[in-house]
Amino acid sequence: MGSHATHRTKSAQWRNVRIVLSVWLLFVLLLSACSDTKDVTISALSVENAWLRVPPASLDKTAGYFRLVNRSGKDLTLVGATSEQIRTIEMHTTIVDGDIMRMRRLKTIPIPAGDSIRFEPGGMHLMIFGLQTREAISISLQFDDGTTEVVPFAWKES
Repeated sequence: MGSHATHRTKSAQWRNVRIVLSVWLLFVLLLSACSDTKDVTISALSVENAWLRVPPASLDKTAGYFRLVNRSGKDLTLVGATSEQIRTIEMHTTIVDGDIMRMRRLKTIPIPAGDSIRFEPGGMHLMIFGLQTREAISISLQFDDGTTEVVPFAWKES
């Protein structure tokens, strides 16, 4: 009798395993069916070394830096950035005018297919106005094809 009960228990366990695996497979199939080409574009885009310069306590402005890599087969254009923790974010570049360094606002930044761009001190950067926290910050990068990439930024001393 003990052998018969053990066989029934093992059979029930296998049935449960099959049910769990079936549900998991269904979930994966449904998830893959919901994806579209925008996901492929974003998955071919990577943001590396994203950081914000720690500003003095009395300032609500800072700058953001990162490397943006376009591994896709199509050109992308960065058209803006937003964050719930920041009033305004502008894209800037630094230019040298004689002996004076000036910032110039950029409306768009092209990222050719298979190429990368750097936002770095002394060059292109995100100019942050109205910083509302010194805690963890995520910035949403917006592209001309309607896609966005939400990027966590680390804080660094300059």
